[in-house]
Amino acid sequence: MTSNAEANRTPMWVVGSDGSAGAGHAVRWALAQAIGRTPSVHVIRAWHLPPMAGAEFGVGRLADMEPSEVHPGLDELAADAINAGLKVTSGVQYGGASHVLLDAGEDAELLVVGSRGLGGFRRLLLGSVSHQCATHARGPVVVVRPPVDDGPAEPAVTRLVVGVDGSPAAREALRWAHTFARGEIPVVAIGAWTNAIFGADELHSELERLFQHAQSSFGQMVDAVEAELDAPGCFERKFVRGGPAVVLADECEPTELLVVGERGHRGFTGGLLGSVATEVLHRARSPIAVIPAP
Repeated sequence: MTSNAEANRTPMWVVGSDGSAGAGHAVRWALAQAIGRTPSVHVIRAWHLPPMAGAEFGVGRLADMEPSEVHPGLDELAADAINAGLKVTSGVQYGGASHVLLDAGEDAELLVVGSRGLGGFRRLLLGSVSHQCATHARGPVVVVRPPVDDGPAEPAVTRLVVGVDGSPAAREALRWAHTFARGEIPVVAIGAWTNAIFGADELHSELERLFQHAQSSFGQMVDAVEAELDAPGCFERKFVRGGPAVVLADECEPTELLVVGERGHRGFTGGLLGSVATEVLHRARSPIAVIPAP
């Protein structure tokens, strides 16, 4: 089943770049995954000057400070994708990075950003721009991590892991993952249950009952999505004890894609990430897709 929002989106992926190594990983990841999934990828770079820069440098020189290229070596990076039939375009636009990327990705099928760019501290897994995009974008967003050892990025996703909590956003995340996988990549639906009751041993039977109930609800939801997709058995299933964010972050390897649903309102007036989505964005080492609720 395709939502109205999905049906109205432009068949294009937008990738943000600031020329950094982190952006390079995001560009390579997007170009590798886009083949066969979208006809077009647009790489965009935002630039702006700090307040009062015009007074310091002179208005006439502002245009001279515009970046001369969107991303170093983009033509070489995109060669294989172009040879495979993908249309790759690029552009530089003046404005704050978050606003430029969100505007460019407004109607795109997917917005892809690096986890941190030129302004990030290396100890931080998530930069301010990637956090703003994941929080406020109206469509799906993928945040790409750099390799832990600073080596080359793995070109292909080998498995998708989807967090399932029974919410409408989790249903949308399952649907999106099924479409992305195209029947070629395993998709694992993972549910997690954590004990919120602390007490004596006699509570053990009640805790087990609650766990079994949560597991049953998880299975019913996955069954319902498979029925909507007319694809019985398309999801592998795993239901475990533990905190959802920890379970999901620990489940994924760097070559896999973690998919989480977003329950909050979208747009700058009310973009709020759910607690699990927020934690996995800061914890997980794999690329993360944040899917808005329908």
